[in-house]
Amino acid sequence: MTSLNRLLFVALLCVITINTNAQNGLTKLTPSSLKSEDNWKVYEAVQMHPFKPDATQKLPLYSETEGVLLGSVGVPATVRLESGDILLQFEFAISKDGKSNVTLPGGYVVKLADSWLQNGIKNTTSGNIGSNIPSQNASKASGLWQTVRLLIRKARANTPAQLEYLYLNDILIQENVFLPQTNNSNALSFQVEAGTLAVQKVLYQIQNEVKPIALTQMTYHLYKDWAENIESIDQKNLLKKDTTSMLTQTWGIGQKDFCVVYDGTINVKTTAEYQFLMAYMGHLSLEIDGKSVLPNQWNEFSQQPVVRAVSLSAGEHQFKLFYHKAWRPAALGLTVSASGVRPYSLHALSSLPEPEPIPTITIEPKDKPEMLRSFVQIEGENTKRTHVLSVGSPQGLHYSVDLNQAALLQVWRGAFADVTEMWHERGEPQLLKPLGVRQQLDGKSIIATLNEPTAIWPDTVAAITYKAIKLDELGAPTLHYLFDKTEITQKLIPTRNGLVNTITAAALVSDLAVRLAVADAIIEIEKGIYSIESIIGQHQQYYIYIPVEFSPVIRTSNGKQELIAPLKEMIAYTIAW
Repeated sequence: MTSLNRLLFVALLCVITINTNAQNGLTKLTPSSLKSEDNWKVYEAVQMHPFKPDATQKLPLYSETEGVLLGSVGVPATVRLESGDILLQFEFAISKDGKSNVTLPGGYVVKLADSWLQNGIKNTTSGNIGSNIPSQNASKASGLWQTVRLLIRKARANTPAQLEYLYLNDILIQENVFLPQTNNSNALSFQVEAGTLAVQKVLYQIQNEVKPIALTQMTYHLYKDWAENIESIDQKNLLKKDTTSMLTQTWGIGQKDFCVVYDGTINVKTTAEYQFLMAYMGHLSLEIDGKSVLPNQWNEFSQQPVVRAVSLSAGEHQFKLFYHKAWRPAALGLTVSASGVRPYSLHALSSLPEPEPIPTITIEPKDKPEMLRSFVQIEGENTKRTHVLSVGSPQGLHYSVDLNQAALLQVWRGAFADVTEMWHERGEPQLLKPLGVRQQLDGKSIIATLNEPTAIWPDTVAAITYKAIKLDELGAPTLHYLFDKTEITQKLIPTRNGLVNTITAAALVSDLAVRLAVADAIIEIEKGIYSIESIIGQHQQYYIYIPVEFSPVIRTSNGKQELIAPLKEMIAYTIAW
C-alpha cells in the first residue's frame, strides 16, 4: 500500500464510524454543509505532519457526503442549527502551533489549539471556554485526530446557558460551567486563527425537555419472599396488592427482603427507539408487550445501571416489572431517553436513594517514578491482565506492561492513576484506571522470532520469562527478561516528544524482531515518522518515530499492517500521542 492508499483506507474506516454514530440518533453534518469561502476545502482524507505545519498530505474528494473539511486562516465555516439544548461531537486535527475557535450557538467559544507540549494549563489550552480553563491538558500530539464531545444547555428565562460537560479525547475537562450569553444566533462555526484545522465526523442532536412516555394504570403485588425471579414467587407470601401512580421500591420499607411485581401500561406519544436505563440493587426483569427487555439480572450497585434499547410505536404498550430486594439496600430507578429527548425519570424520587459517596483514591508521581502492580482490563479482551506493572513518571508520561509477555499494553499522558477499585474495600474488579489521555496498544509481546518474512506474529511467546526490575539512580525501572537463554532488557524513558522505548539483547539471536506497532493502516509520513491508524471503538491514531538505521519495514500480515524491525543488539524508538 502506498501512503496515499493507506490514507484512503483510513478514510473508509472513518465512514463506517460516522454511519454507526448516526444510527444512535445523532444528525451528521456533511463537510460540504459547513464549507464556506476558499480558505476551506473538502478532501477525501488528510494526514498532517507532527513537526511541519505546511506538510499536509491530501486525497482528492471522491464523495460529496463524506470526507474531511480542511481550513486555513480566514472566514469561518458556518452552519445554522435548530434551537434547543445541543449535544455535539466531532473530530479535529490541528497543525503544529495551530490555533482555532469553535463558536457554539449562543456565541460561546471553545478554543482548539496545538497545546500538546504546553507547560501548565492556561486560557490557550485546548478546551478552554470563556474564562474557564480546562481541568487538565488533554491534547494529543500535533496533527493527530482528536475527539470533542459536549452538551450545552441553552439559556432560559432566568437561567444562563450551561455547559454540562466537555470531553476532549475522552477526558472530562469542563463540567457544569455557566456561561453568559453573547448573542441569539443558532450558528455553529469553525474558525482558524493560525495554521490549519481539519474537521470530520461532525454529529449533533437537539435535545428537548419533553416527556413522550408515561406509566399509567399500574398495579403492584408486594411479597415477603426471597425470590430471585418472578417464577419462584410463593403466592402465600403476598403482603399487599393495590393500584399506584408511581414506580417505587418503598412499598417494601421495613422488610429485610421482598419482591414487588408491577403490571401497567406505557403510554407512548411518539414512535421512536427509546433507551431504558435501569438502576437498582438486587434482581430485576422487565417485559414490554410480553417480550423480554431485560431478562432477570442481578445488579450489585445502583451506580452501574443497565441500559436497553426498545423500539416503541405511538400508543399503549403493556409492561411487567419484577424487582427483588436482597441483602443490599433497596434501590429501584427507571429512566428513559431518546433521540432529541433528555433523560427523565419514570420512578419516584425516593425510590432511588443517593448512593454513599466512594472516595476517589489517586496516585501521582512526585520526585521519582511510581510503580504499581495491578490488574488491567484492555478493551476488546474478555479477561483482565493479572501480571501488570504500571509506571508513572513526574514528567506526566505513563505506561503499563504485561510482565508475562513483555507486552506494552497502554500509554497515557497527564494525570497518572485512579486506584480506587484496587484499594477501596478490595472488592472486584480491582483495576487500575489511567487518568490521562490514553492510547491503547496491541498488547502482544513486543519481541519474537520470525523465521521468514511472512511468518505471523504469535499471540503468545513461550520463550519469554520475566526475571527482575532494576532501578537507576533516578528511580526509573529497567525490565529484565530471558528470551530462551538470552537476557533482554526494556526501558521506557519520558521525553518532551513522547516515551522512548529501548530494547537491548545481551547476545545476537537469529531472526529476533521487534513489532513496534500493529494497526489497520500504517502511514509513513516521511523517513522515520509513522502514523499508526486503528479503529478500536473509534478512530485512534498515534505516532512512531524511529531512526532509519534500525531498518523498520511495513508489512501486511493477517489482515493488518505491522511495523517491524530486527533486534540485533539494541533498538530505540519513540511513541508519541
